Amino acid sequence: MQRKQSSETMQRKQPDPIRNPIEFFGGVNLILNPIEAGEYNEYLDKIKKYCEKLGKDVSTHQLRSIFSKVRGAKELDDVYPLRYKIAYLAGRNKKNKKLVSLCNMLDELIKNVKTKDELKRFQEFFEAIIAYQKYVTGE
Repeated sequence: MQRKQSSETMQRKQPDPIRNPIEFFGGVNLILNPIEAGEYNEYLDKIKKYCEKLGKDVSTHQLRSIFSKVRGAKELDDVYPLRYKIAYLAGRNKKNKKLVSLCNMLDELIKNVKTKDELKRFQEFFEAIIAYQKYVTGE
């Protein structure tokens, strides 16, 4: 006799946003590729949920200096050197697992930026994180 699976078991368990942030967002390609109009609200809701998980452990102040350089990037060569700045931020805050996780995700995304369109989407993604983090923390 087969047992019925509960609805919780049947639903696909979502990856932990702190342990696997890229998987939580559906992979590098889903972040860097164009988002369909019908999926944009779901995408932003995921970013908001991610920022709620980060909570006050990650301040917008910690991310602002990197974000200003990301926003100012016009060419791919402008964004790649940010990897070491992100590594420095993570290294200075090794005990803050949430910030380190965010830094690792940003580093991985930068490694995968290959076109100007992907750069633009990375910039928008990072801007949304800053905005929702500000919203969530009130900082």
